[in-house]
Amino acid sequence: MTAGGARDFGPARRWLLAAAVALGVLATGARAQQAELASSPAQRCLSPAVDDRVKPVYPSKLYAMKVGETVQAEFTFTGPGSPPRVHFDVEPRPEFADAIEAYAKQLRVPCMGEDDASVRLRQSFVFTPNDGRKVAWTTPVDTADAAREQQMKCLVKPSPDLIRYPSGMMRLAREGTVLARVRFTDPGAPPAIDVLYDGGDRSFAEAISDYVAHLRLPCLAGAPLEEDYSFIFRIDGGGNLKRHVLKDQTLQNFLGVVKPVKAGSAYFDTTTMKCPFDVRLRFRQPVESNRIEELEEDVAERHAFLDWLGEREINLDRKAAGELYGQTMTIHVPCVKIDL
Repeated sequence: MTAGGARDFGPARRWLLAAAVALGVLATGARAQQAELASSPAQRCLSPAVDDRVKPVYPSKLYAMKVGETVQAEFTFTGPGSPPRVHFDVEPRPEFADAIEAYAKQLRVPCMGEDDASVRLRQSFVFTPNDGRKVAWTTPVDTADAAREQQMKCLVKPSPDLIRYPSGMMRLAREGTVLARVRFTDPGAPPAIDVLYDGGDRSFAEAISDYVAHLRLPCLAGAPLEEDYSFIFRIDGGGNLKRHVLKDQTLQNFLGVVKPVKAGSAYFDTTTMKCPFDVRLRFRQPVESNRIEELEEDVAERHAFLDWLGEREINLDRKAAGELYGQTMTIHVPCVKIDL
């Protein structure tokens, strides 16, 4: 423990956290952040894991000729044990098509049921004949996301007054953030709930149960729909209570505290991305990958790099991650070549 009760996360991680004194003047309470659509089961169980997948091999002939291309591919999975069918929006050069089809042969969605409807995942592959000779890719997107996002708009929420601050935690001046995933399977019934982090004490998780029981998704149709919630319990006017916040960082510092990257897996040249630039990271561990948002303008050449950056997992314990969930920080990206 450090002075004032702040936890010591080790020198490699201390830059992420800054003590902030609670200055609120309202009554003690809790609030539910806006629900976010959870990644689909297919996205979460896509196998092998991101860092274990064998990337497409850059065709040597096209690399030698300095030929590059960005390829949009759609993978259709029809069962848990089969590789996907591959469809290209625009037919690429045969060598690039062969490289992506070879990559696709390793992919599986093992959480699919034998009788489930097909799953379609879209992904972009960037073949750039740079010094690293590595292929960049974006995070797979489920084509059903648009329909699921539309259904989320009819979500009926109860009064937040159903969430009561646990009296025992209030007496101990304990704060917490509960992370929960709710799953709707029936438009007229309450969702199931999976508590991913209980805020450090189960009484925080118990305090949200009545609220979740009153949630409804009346326009639900088709497959179940999952949403991620964070319930933040704070003591307003908490005097000297210390809270931790994320600090803005340089790209170099950020990469210094994420979990090790598989050797030979990444090459990015930000000089091709209208550098320098800033991006905003929204912390979502341990529920999902962190979300990276561009600031000022959308530059297509950055997309694969930003998806890769969001997949980097920061070295924090579960309690620290729960406390920081939903916070944002700015990462300053210089003009640099990243070869890992």
